Amino acid sequence: MTVSIELRGLDAVERYYREAPAIAREAARFAVNDAAKFGARRASEEIRKQVRFSRTYLGNASNADARLRIRKVAKGGDLEAVITARRRPTSLARFASGTPTFGRTRGRGPRVKVKPGAGYRTIKKGFFLRLRAGGSNLDQFNVGLAIRMNPGEVLRNRNKGLTGLKAFGSSKNLYLLYGPSVDQVFQTVRADIAPRVAAEAEKQFLRQFARLSRG
Repeated sequence: MTVSIELRGLDAVERYYREAPAIAREAARFAVNDAAKFGARRASEEIRKQVRFSRTYLGNASNADARLRIRKVAKGGDLEAVITARRRPTSLARFASGTPTFGRTRGRGPRVKVKPGAGYRTIKKGFFLRLRAGGSNLDQFNVGLAIRMNPGEVLRNRNKGLTGLKAFGSSKNLYLLYGPSVDQVFQTVRADIAPRVAAEAEKQFLRQFARLSRG
């Protein structure tokens, strides 16, 4: 899921284009990119209100490998910027408390909390394991949270933090557990931030036009 940022249909912008098209185009390019950065920051804040992603996990939106990033910036005559989010589900190990102990252990199992303000949920049959790829990174190991389930057994999602199961390895009853992807949460907040991003784009256009006109 993406958010596209453009300057269209704004009376003030159209008037400035008629009066000084070259300056207006340059101002629009700056404004769209400024608004994209603003939108990425607002999206990060709203996403972290919904799910316990850290700021560092989402990353710097200007970096190509960030999980919430500006995929496209306005250049030349293409006055559009695009914000996008990672679609791959997030390992439930990302939301676990404490330092993972690998392998099966005695006790009540890992405790996880996906939503801020919610209580921790215990995965009674769960355990951490090292993965070759995917999952969260801890001490140079990729970490997964897995569970063994009996035939016909259903894992109840009491706090709606668990979004998926994925069969793992050659075992027919071993599953990796996943929480929401960044994109899933982004979809729930993108409509809320859109009006603020549009207002920021217009504000930045007027500021940049005034700056460039003085130059």
